[in-house]
Amino acid sequence: MRKSKKLRIRVFNYERDFEDVFRLNWIICPDESKSYFRNEMRNFKGKVFVGKIDGKVIGFVSLGYPYFNKVAMTFGICVDKKYQNRGYGTLLLKHSIKSARKIGLRFLTIRTALWNYRGIKFYNKLGFKSVNIFPDYYGDGNDMVWLEKDLRTRKFKNIN
Repeated sequence: MRKSKKLRIRVFNYERDFEDVFRLNWIICPDESKSYFRNEMRNFKGKVFVGKIDGKVIGFVSLGYPYFNKVAMTFGICVDKKYQNRGYGTLLLKHSIKSARKIGLRFLTIRTALWNYRGIKFYNKLGFKSVNIFPDYYGDGNDMVWLEKDLRTRKFKNIN
């Protein structure tokens, strides 16, 4: 593993970052057109954070909120393949978690395909628990796993 460089994380700026984030999003959603993605980014409710190294956007994470009762959802997290396995995805997701806590959100959810074992392991490492599986969510035979992380600092014990 090569030595990691300093990652700087900041809020997404549409004019400066759209092309870079679209390029990265293509890795995880190759079927999304540029016009569809542009519309999604313009109407996104929440925050998108970009990670930069030496002035280059190498990753992003989206934090959509509020949903339901102070619940947020991570719609996308991606790190350029050349920068993977160096902890940058962890730093991006931790930044998103910290931001969600700071604004008073209670839960952070993530959904991913059941076959994405690497992603599920990554989310579990950061405290996300698999809550449910939705059969055929992404198409015939392509199930979705719903994961969530309790962001509350005060935990409650079972009443039973």
